[in-house]
This record gives sequence, C-alpha cells and structure tokens, in this order.
Amino acid sequence: MDDVFAGYSGSDVGLERTKQLVEEACGGSQSCLVCLDLLLATDPVWQCGTCYALVHSQCILQWVSSAPRKVKHADDGSDFNVLPLEWACPKCRASYDSVPDKYTCFCGAVENPAHDPWITPHTCGSKCIKELEPACGHACVLQCHPGPCPPCPQMVATSCHCGASKRTRRCNAGPFSCEAVCGKALAGCGHPCERVCHTGPCPPCEAVVADAACVCGREQMLRACATLPWQCEAVCGEELSCGRHACTKVCHSSSEPHSACPGAGVRTCPCGKSRPTSEALACDEAVPTCGDTCGKALECGLHTCFAFCHEGPCPPCDELVSKKCECKATVADMPCSEPFRCSRKCARMRSCGRHVCKAKCCPPSVPCKPCTRTCERMLRCGNHKCGAPCHDGPCFPCPRSVTVSCACGAEQVSCGHECSAPCHHPATIQAWEVHVDTLRAELRRDAAAAAEVDERLLGTLDVPAEYMAQVPVSPACPPCSARVMRGCVGGHVATEVACSAPPVACANECGAELRCGHHTCTQPCHPVAIASDRLDHGMAESRVAPQECPPCTAACEARRRCGHPHVDACHRGECPPCEVYVQAECFCGGRVVVMCGDRESPSTALSCGQACERLRDGCGHLCSRVCHPGECNDVACEGLVVVRCRCGATKASVRCGEVPQAPTCGEECRAVAERAETARKAAVAQVLTERAAERAARATAKAEAKARARAAAKARRTQEKREAEARAAKAAKAEPRVNSAVSSVQRRYQGENPFAGGKKSLGLDKVCNAKVGAVAAAVLGIVIMVWLAATTERK
Repeated sequence: MDDVFAGYSGSDVGLERTKQLVEEACGGSQSCLVCLDLLLATDPVWQCGTCYALVHSQCILQWVSSAPRKVKHADDGSDFNVLPLEWACPKCRASYDSVPDKYTCFCGAVENPAHDPWITPHTCGSKCIKELEPACGHACVLQCHPGPCPPCPQMVATSCHCGASKRTRRCNAGPFSCEAVCGKALAGCGHPCERVCHTGPCPPCEAVVADAACVCGREQMLRACATLPWQCEAVCGEELSCGRHACTKVCHSSSEPHSACPGAGVRTCPCGKSRPTSEALACDEAVPTCGDTCGKALECGLHTCFAFCHEGPCPPCDELVSKKCECKATVADMPCSEPFRCSRKCARMRSCGRHVCKAKCCPPSVPCKPCTRTCERMLRCGNHKCGAPCHDGPCFPCPRSVTVSCACGAEQVSCGHECSAPCHHPATIQAWEVHVDTLRAELRRDAAAAAEVDERLLGTLDVPAEYMAQVPVSPACPPCSARVMRGCVGGHVATEVACSAPPVACANECGAELRCGHHTCTQPCHPVAIASDRLDHGMAESRVAPQECPPCTAACEARRRCGHPHVDACHRGECPPCEVYVQAECFCGGRVVVMCGDRESPSTALSCGQACERLRDGCGHLCSRVCHPGECNDVACEGLVVVRCRCGATKASVRCGEVPQAPTCGEECRAVAERAETARKAAVAQVLTERAAERAARATAKAEAKARARAAAKARRTQEKREAEARAAKAAKAEPRVNSAVSSVQRRYQGENPFAGGKKSLGLDKVCNAKVGAVAAAVLGIVIMVWLAATTERK
C-alpha cells in the first residue's frame, strides 16, 4: 500500500482518507450502517458520494423505500401532487433524488464487477480516470478505488504568485511565493506594490499624501493614496437657477452639475389630475389639492380611492366584497382590505405523517406547520426513545453513549474498547487471595489427618499450580491495542494507530484562527481546541489539553472611512475611534478642532462652547443654549413675547415656551373702552353732518343747472323766430325783382327774334318761352336751397 502512494507527496487529508478506505475494504472489517452486518467482498454495495460510507445494495434500497414521499396540496384543496423522490444518506444525510438500483464499481465503469481476490473488493481493476478536484486537467491514475481521488501527483512547471519565477512542483501544490517584493503597479496611482509575493490582487496603496484636497476643495487633510479622490461631508449649498433652492449634493466638483430643483418639471396635485403651470405656482410652493375624487388604485388592485384629493397614502379599501376564507371553505361579505379566516380546523396530516394539523383556517396551498410533539418512538438500541421533534421516516441512531466495563464488570474502560486481559481488578485479586488461604487451610487439614505429618512441614504446602495460574499478575489493564483513526494534535490529518498510542504532531502549520479573527497561526502543529467540522466521522480526537496560539503581531489592515492609517495591532471586532485631530463643523455650524473619531457620533467634543444662535422653528427666536446636538425645539424657548388682554389695553411679557395666558381686563380697560366709545360716537355724528351738507350742495347745484338750461332754450327759440321773420321779409323784397327780371328776359328774347309776327314766329315763341321757364325754375331752386340751409342752421 505504501508503494502505491509513494508517488504522492504531502499530508493531504484526502490522501489519508483514500488509504484508510482501501485498507478497510481489503481488510473486510466494515459494517453496513443499515443492517449492521459485515460487508463481505462478494456482497453488492452502494457508496455515498459525500462521506464514502458503504451500504449493502439491498439495504440501501430498503432505506430508500422507507423514505416518505412528500405531497403538495393543490390550490383548490381538491387533490394532491406527489413531489419527486428525495432521500438522505444513512450516515451524512446527503440528499439524493434517484434510486441506486445498479451495482457498479467505485469508478462507475463496470456494472456488477466480478470478485477478484487479487484486487480491492468491489473494483474493476482498471484505472480510475476520474477528473481530479480541484480541476487541473489531469485524471486519477490509481486503480479503481473507494473514497475520494488523492491529490494530483503530476510534476508541472508552476509560476509564483507574482509571476517572477517558475519551479517544477506537484500539480496539487499550486502557485508558491518566491519571497521577493511583488513590485506590480497598483491600479489608480501607479505606485509599486511593496508586499512580498502574495496571492490574489494587490492590496490598496498604503502611501500617505499630505494636504490632499477633497473633491470640492473645501478641506485638506492627510490621506492614504488608496482613498483618493475623497469627499468631505460638506453639502454644496450653492443656489440653484430657480433662486429658491440650494444644491443638496455632498462635496462634488465644479464640472459636475448641481442637484435638480425639487420643484422642477411638471408637478401635479396629490391625485395627479390637476397640473398647474410654472407661471401659476413657484417651485417652492406645494401643489394644492384639486378638490376632486382621488381615484388612485388601492392596494387591493380592484377598487379606487373615493376620498377627496389628499396627501399621503390612501386609506384601506372599505368596499364590501364576497370573500373566501384562507382555506376556501367559507364565503362571507367582508371589507376588501380585511383578511378573512374562518374557525374551521384543518384535517390534513402534518409533515410527520402521524398527527392531524388542527390549525384554524389553514390555506391548502401552504404546507401545514411542522409537528411540535416529540417523536417518542423506541430507537434501535432498545433502551431509549427518540427525543427529536416528531418526524417522518426512520429515527436517527441513538445519540447516547454507554460505558464499557472490564470483563469482570468491576472496572470501567475509558477508551470505550473491551479489555482483552483476564480480570485483574484489585477487589478480584483480594478475593483470589482469600480463596487461596482457604485452599491452604483445607490442604493442611487433609494432610494432617491422612499422613500425620509434622506441623513444621505444613507450612511448605501451597496451592496447586492450576489455581495459581488464574491469579492476575498486575491490577492495571494492558495498553489498548484496538486500531482507531487518530488525528494529529492540530486536527490536520488522521492516521490509523493503536488506541493507546500517544498523540503526535504533523508537519503542517497550525492554521488555527488567532484571536484577531483575521489571521491564522503559523507555528508548527500543536494542540488546539479542534472544531467538530475538522474531524471526519469516526476519527478519534486527540486527547491532549489545547494550548493557546500566540497573539497576532501583524498591523491592523482595516480601512477607516476617514482614510487615516491605523496604529494599533490586528484585533477582533470594530476598530477604536480615530484619534487624529481634524477640523469639523460644530452643532451650530461653526468650526472646532476635534478627534476624527468624534465626528461619527454626536458627543460634547463637537460643541464649540458658544451660544447656539440658530433660528428656532415656529417662534423665530434665536436659540440661547450652548452649542448642542439635535434640534433646538427639543427644549422650550426662553425668549420673551408680549401678550395683551382681550381689549388690547393691558399687556404683559411671558416666556415663549410657556403657555401664554392673556391678562384680564380691569378699570383702566373700562375707561379706555368708554373713551373709545365717546370718540366713536363723535366721529359718527361728524360723518353724518358732512354727508347732509354734501346732499344739500348737490341739490342746489342741480336746481341751478335746470334753470340755466330752461333760459338757454327760451333764448334759442326767440332767436330762431327772429331769423325766420328776417328770411320771410327778405324773400318778400326779392320777389318783385325776380318778376321784373323774368319779364325783361322775356321781352329781350321777343325783341331780338327777327321772325316775330311772321309765319315762323310760332316756333321761335315756343323756344323763348321754354328758356324763360328754365331760368325761372333755376331761380326758384336757388331760393329753395337758401331756405333749406337757413332751416338747418336754426335746428
């Protein structure tokens, strides 16, 4: 066996586990975990892929068949849906979902492998060729074997962590450290890494930059290079374009835009129906409610809010609907927002399969709650009952332990193995001595009676040899020779040794977690308190008192938010507050010099000791307290305010934070009231007098205006009459002149006519008469036009 594993190096637990399982399979000392019978080399077996326990194939089939099949109730409670099969390994409880109905070799290449006494039982004799873990591209070169594949033994060229050197090493060893400085350029700053060749990415740069300015340029401080650029805690506060709000971003560069105005964009009323324009509502004014019905969808998703447009969340839905209870058995009219549970008890079985649920209104789509009773079934040991909560399937093995005694039953063996030596307890030895003395007395009595030997010879008589051979030689048990898997004192590897063999230390480093919680112990393997997860099942723990690992000497590598370096050693838990003195803003807005750690939590160190003088909300007074944390309104205002009585004549000064009580009215208030009433009456009388004088003046002015209007109308009529008479007289005077003019015209035409009195004079007379008539008509028209013009001027 040692020659087979000679090509492997190291003390890996997987290698030791494989060797142990191969030896157990070849030795024939393994027992089935189900039937507890020995596993013979010719028996078909099944191997767990997690803990590598071997079980008879028939036994594992019985184990799988006894596993309960879980069911799931349908939503309407009408039928059941059987869930896929799921069972667990009898040893490690690893979960499986398929039935192991085939007997294969350990590598899985051959079904029903034939028994060969020259190879490991239950194997095919061929190479395992399984892919090694962790995956390296190589396959296992061992013959088909039980348990995990050992680490990869191939020799490959491996680079160190930083890639500066290469060495030929075992494939399972992986990269190594060349112990040289890493020297890689760090991301961001370009400084070289100063750590020794290490695994993983390079740590942040540990260089310190003096007077490093924040993004906004307001503060400067000593900062680690890895924390640049950094932001201070100051709010920008620059006025936005609206002129009513300020930027709320914390420490940003000038190239970065300011925060958006909280009132920018389209705003609506709380219900979303009214949209006032930007000209109608400023950005710092809240949009008022529109007075319409809210109409938002409620949480039920079926109804809408009937309340008026309002701020905040909508009230619960009060719409009456027909609802089914959670178990779908009862229907009733209930408010939509209220859950409905009936009092019907669930009749389904709990997950244990033994007890009824009996919970009120149990939803059919949800599994019933786990059973709260105790199992109380008799365990396979026949002496104890299962104390676990009620469950389905077989019970776990009995967790209790019993004490194994010596063959005589008088002494208890501490290791748990039976003592193979004859009974040798001191009480038994004393009983044997009494028995031997009794035998001596009987032999003396028989010899004296038979041969009458001299009494001096009786002292030489002794117990026969067959009796003395049964007398124990030593009261102590011999060293226990039972073979057990014993781990090293540090819990790294396990080897098969005699039960009485002393514990040993392996060649590995301790690896236990130090008190700091961040590093492990680098000393050689030494006794430590071994956790249960570091021991394989069945591996005996080393019975050595644990020793405390040395304290961690590394520096604390945690990064503070402030960026200041640590000066403390590596430790567990949170780092102590930073003790670097920096400038910070006090509670009232001033500047103080405090320790950096005091900025993270409110304390008296951030108080400047001066008066707060912040503007209090509500009253408008300045806070008179010493610079303090929290709101100023937490303490009542001590400023003075003036209160007056009901009539306003009496006043008094009270503290702003006290409940103001107005002074009561007295004699002075009544005198003031009487004087005010007298002044009021005098003012009323004066107003009435002035109004009467105004009415009289208006009546007089109105009468005078009417008289002037009548006189003007009379004068106008007289003037028109005179003008009419003058025109009539003028027309009478002009009439004779017109008539004489007409006559002269007629005579002129008649005198010039050479044909007058002849036969052709008739035509000429007619022409002359026509011309005279035309002239007369023209004159008459002129007269009429003059008369019409005069009439129009008169009107």
